[in-house]
Parts: sequence; C-alpha cells; structure tokens
Amino acid sequence: NGERKNMTVAYYFDTEEYEMIGISEDTSGHISVASKEMSMPHDGDTISTIFYYYDSETEDWEETELESFQYNSGMEISEED
Repeated sequence: NGERKNMTVAYYFDTEEYEMIGISEDTSGHISVASKEMSMPHDGDTISTIFYYYDSETEDWEETELESFQYNSGMEISEED
C-alpha cells in the first residue's frame, strides 16, 4: 500500500510448507533489519515483492520490484519453478 515494510516468512523443512509470520516496520532504513512488533496484512492490501542485489560495477545495493498482488487471507505461500 505504498509503505515500506518487511515480511517475515518461515519455511518448515519437515512439511515443506511456508508460513507468513507477519509484517513489520523497517526501523533502521537498512534492507534486512525489521522491528520486533508484527502484524498481519489485511484483505485487499497490495504486496509488492522487491529483490535486492549488489551491483559490483557501481558498488551499490540496488532494488527491483518483481511483482505486486492483492492479499487475501485465503492465500497460500508456495515455491514456484
């Protein structure tokens, strides 16, 4: 919804399933640090997946948006080929 947040997802090796743990604020301005306070997204929220990568030519971290989708509580997180 236009706000930068961090989504925490767990993967369970024994069942090969994913679970969304929650959404938290980015408290440091750094791409990998999140707040300990979490909430769940609401139906209709827009979630955009962002891929971060290091550009060795510019020696800077870059980001690119991969996709956006509307969240609903019936969704499942899964791996795609």
